[in-house]
Amino acid sequence: MNNDIKVGIGEIGENLIQSFFESKRADNWFDSEKDGNIGSFKYEVKTIRLNESTQSFWIDKSQWEKVHNVDLLFFVRVPIGEERGAAYLCVDHKNNFRLINTKYGTQIRAYPLTKCLKLFNIDPEISNNLCEMSKKISSYKR
Repeated sequence: MNNDIKVGIGEIGENLIQSFFESKRADNWFDSEKDGNIGSFKYEVKTIRLNESTQSFWIDKSQWEKVHNVDLLFFVRVPIGEERGAAYLCVDHKNNFRLINTKYGTQIRAYPLTKCLKLFNIDPEISNNLCEMSKKISSYKR
């Protein structure tokens, strides 16, 4: 069930970026190289919560190669509580991250919000849907 929710959250983020740019999504939803193309540029969309303590988007090591090999990296911020979600373009994503060791001993890439260009706010209904879906898979149910 959690995997279905994660896939649903990702699908919403990809649809938002596709609609905004009128882009071409990859034929295979699980494409290992990209989520789609905007003209000749390959892009990836990560639909995730902003880590509040570091004010950055965290990417797991399993996704580093895919994220690094695209031309454009988008983050769709899943809202927490009453806030609205938003979509961002990470500026110079190949250089604008730092490595962080988590409390669980894993290493992640943290892409700071300050290095992201806000593209648009997400519709309140979609934001609420993302928030509720995220709560279902959150350890803290928030």
